[in-house]
Amino acid sequence: MNLDQMVAQMTASKSELRMKIAAKRTAIGQRFKNSPQDAQDLANMIAHRFLSLPETKSMTKVAAYANVGGEPPTDVIRRELRKTKCEVWLPLAETTGELRWLPDNGDELTPGPMGIPTPRGEFVKGGLEQVDAVLVPALAVTRGGVRLGRGAGYYDRALAGLARFSDGGPMRIALVYDDEIFDALPAEMHDERVDAIVTPRMMFMAEA
Repeated sequence: MNLDQMVAQMTASKSELRMKIAAKRTAIGQRFKNSPQDAQDLANMIAHRFLSLPETKSMTKVAAYANVGGEPPTDVIRRELRKTKCEVWLPLAETTGELRWLPDNGDELTPGPMGIPTPRGEFVKGGLEQVDAVLVPALAVTRGGVRLGRGAGYYDRALAGLARFSDGGPMRIALVYDDEIFDALPAEMHDERVDAIVTPRMMFMAEA
């Protein structure tokens, strides 16, 4: 098998897995609509696990995201961070393929590009090199920190120029469901790994 064939096979594997997980999350999103209490309970569980990371106690700036559909909820995490006077940012996806960041002050969010909830206001100055942590959307991860995203590459590009957490950069944290942790995932050279994984029932650092 030559390199082009390997890349094609890897791309097909990623696409198939994305479709399967997206279908499952669509069902979860419908359940959230039918039972808001389920969504609230889940958000509380995930926030509890996230806040059990020792590093969260000293965070002053965090780049987060507002969940859509059946993604693991982030609203309680963001609220609890704001209570500690931590500055929370939310992304706006530009047509150029880049992310720009807006402050999340707890005000109502409105649908932005691709339907992602986005705050109003002025963009923050500077970039992700200023933050202590980045919550990275993921469909699946491995215990080694390999992440499967949605395929648009926004976060791979945003993270590519940042120092790793071990070198003083922001901690990269993926939020997924318990059954979305895999032994292995197809990965390419440009895929950016995460440093920590948070699920409703677990929190752990990625294995080296």
